[in-house]
Amino acid sequence: MNMVGTSAFREGRKEIADKLLRRHFLAGVGMAFLIAVLEVVLYFVEESAGLLQDGQTAYLYRCVLLPTGLDIVAVCIVLGVWRFLKNNRVMAYAVSLMHMFFAFIVYSTHIQFPSLYIFFAIAILLTTAYGDVVMTSTVTALSIILKVISDISPAAYPIRSLSSAIDFRLERQNFIVSLIALGAFYIICLVMIAIEREKNALGIQQERENVQLFQKIMTDTLTGVHNRNALRLSFDRVIADKTDTEYVLAMLDIDYFKNVNDTFGHLVGDSYLQALGRVLDHVPDAEAFRFGGDEFCLLFAGCTRKQVEERCRTAQEKFLGNDLCRKYAEVNVSFGLAQYDRKITPSEWVQRADHALYEAKKNRGSICFYQLEETE
Repeated sequence: MNMVGTSAFREGRKEIADKLLRRHFLAGVGMAFLIAVLEVVLYFVEESAGLLQDGQTAYLYRCVLLPTGLDIVAVCIVLGVWRFLKNNRVMAYAVSLMHMFFAFIVYSTHIQFPSLYIFFAIAILLTTAYGDVVMTSTVTALSIILKVISDISPAAYPIRSLSSAIDFRLERQNFIVSLIALGAFYIICLVMIAIEREKNALGIQQERENVQLFQKIMTDTLTGVHNRNALRLSFDRVIADKTDTEYVLAMLDIDYFKNVNDTFGHLVGDSYLQALGRVLDHVPDAEAFRFGGDEFCLLFAGCTRKQVEERCRTAQEKFLGNDLCRKYAEVNVSFGLAQYDRKITPSEWVQRADHALYEAKKNRGSICFYQLEETE
C-alpha cells in the first residue's frame, strides 16, 4: 500500500525525463529548420549583391539542398529509433548525436568561418541536461573528431582548397584555438553536471521525505493500512475514472470485538486489529482502509460480484486461521458490500455498504451485498 507515494514519485520523474527528451529533439529540428531558412535568405542576399562565386546551382546544392537533405535523413533515423526502441537513454544519445551531426553539416558547409565550431559547443552543452558524464564525453569526443575531419578534408566541400588565399598560420592558429575552446567548454560542462547532480540529490532527498510524509499522513499507524484520508483520495480517483471499471466498496468489522477488549484487554484487541490489517492489505485487486475502531473498508476495482465475494471469504478464512483466534477467542469478520453507482455521492456509497454490513451482522460472519430495493 505504501507504494502509492513511491509510484507517484517515479511517474513524476519519468514525466520530466520524457518532457526533456521531447524538447531536446524539437530544439534540434527547430535549429535545422532555422539554418535551412537562413541559407535560403543568404542565397538571395548574396545573389542580389553579386557575391555568388560558385554560381546559383552550385550554391543551392551545396548550402541548401544537400545539408537540408542530410538533416532530414538524420531526423527520420532518430524518429525510427524512437518508435521501435522506446528507451529514453538510447533516445537521449540518438538526439544528442543528431545535434552533433547538424553541427558537423553546418561547420563543413561553411568551413571558411572557423567560429562556426560553436555549433559543436551547443550540441555538447545540451547534453548536460541529462547529467550523464559518459554522454557528454562521448558527444565531445565525436564532435572534436568530426571537426578535425572537416578541417583536414577541405576537398569534401569545395569552399576551401589547398590553394586557398587564407594564411596558413592563421588557419592553424584558429584550429588550435577552437580545439582548446571545445576542451575548455567540455570541462565547464562537467562542472555544471557535478553541480546539477548535487542539486538533484538534494531534490530527490526532499521528494523522498515528502513521499514519506505523504505515506504517514495516509497510513493508519496501528494497522499499517490506509486511513480515511486515503479513502477520500481513492473516492476522488473513482469519480474521475471515465472507464467502464466496476468498483465495489466493502465495509467490515470484527464480530464481538467489544467482548475481546472487555475480556482480554485493549492490547490484545489492538493485536486483533493488526492481524486483520495484515490480512486485508494482501487482498487481490483491493485497497485496504481503516475506517475507525474495528471497522475497515476494502475498495475493489475491476472485479465481478462473485470474485469480490470469493476474496472476502478468503480474507475471513485467513483471519480465522491466525494465532490470536486460537490463543484467545475465535472471532469472525462480517462484510457489507455495495457496488459503485455514478448517480450517488461517496457518502451515499459508504451508507449503502454500511447498511449491507448491518444486514450481515444479523448473521455473524456473513457477507451481504447491498440491494437497492431494501431502502429505496
